[in-house]
Amino acid sequence: MKRVILGLVLVLCLGWISLGFAQTDEAKKALLKGLELKARQTLKSQEWTIYLFPLEVSKKEKPTMETDILTFTDMKVKSQNLSAKGYGESNYSLHMQDDGTAVWETMQVNENEDLVFLRGDLKGNQMTGVISMQPKKGARRDYSFSTTMPTITIPATTEEKPKAKRR
Repeated sequence: MKRVILGLVLVLCLGWISLGFAQTDEAKKALLKGLELKARQTLKSQEWTIYLFPLEVSKKEKPTMETDILTFTDMKVKSQNLSAKGYGESNYSLHMQDDGTAVWETMQVNENEDLVFLRGDLKGNQMTGVISMQPKKGARRDYSFSTTMPTITIPATTEEKPKAKRR
């Protein structure tokens, strides 16, 4: 009899614990949904000036910075620079990470069937991300971007003094 009662108490306790986890999961889902709505509002609240840098630079190239403007509407994102190259606005997906970072992703294609993949992380009012341009012909170019203007450090080069002519 004691075993039956003990077993019943154990089953009830495990049931309450699992019910508590279910409520915790539901609360977490509700919290993430609220954070997602807030992230969508933040994305739509302004035009985002981003600063782009190539991820790979050959030794012959100087590191360059480009600027672009991203505009988000209800479920679409548009890049000013990419629009000028024939890419239209596209739907984006948005999901939340456990730390509250909103991650958005999209893919765009132009009339030449060149692809561009965009991915951004929004935390607070700061955004960072990657743009990967994958033309049908030619080499892939990847860029990192940020809404914070970074400082560029260029390694110092030493100039050789002109050699004196011998007479």
